[in-house]
Amino acid sequence: MKNNWDDTIMNQVFKDYLNLKTTDEKHKLFNDKIYNPLMNMIDEQFDRYKNRINIFLDSIDDIKFNCITFIYEHIEKFNPYKILRNGTPVSSKMYFRTIIRCFFHDTMKRNYDEKRKRVSLDEYEE
Repeated sequence: MKNNWDDTIMNQVFKDYLNLKTTDEKHKLFNDKIYNPLMNMIDEQFDRYKNRINIFLDSIDDIKFNCITFIYEHIEKFNPYKILRNGTPVSSKMYFRTIIRCFFHDTMKRNYDEKRKRVSLDEYEE
């Protein structure tokens, strides 16, 4: 799946999003312009991590929904005006890809811990 994320366009979309005052306006912009590119990025990253996530604990749709919720909570922390040390503007693609990776790493750790608990209890009962 090809992710057609144009940083220049998406940085402007995030600037517009962060400048909106009402939640309804933010929801509309998120659904119209941000949701699909983010879901494409989530799908792309999920393909990389799917073998390491215990899908038996959560459905694929639940994992992706939780990821988009996690991202939605972090949008306000994104600063599209930031200039990096090397003088280039911050990349929204790199920022949100990092957020998605953190989510999948946390999910893998949580699922691994849950799996360990289940195995330990099963072995204890025998």
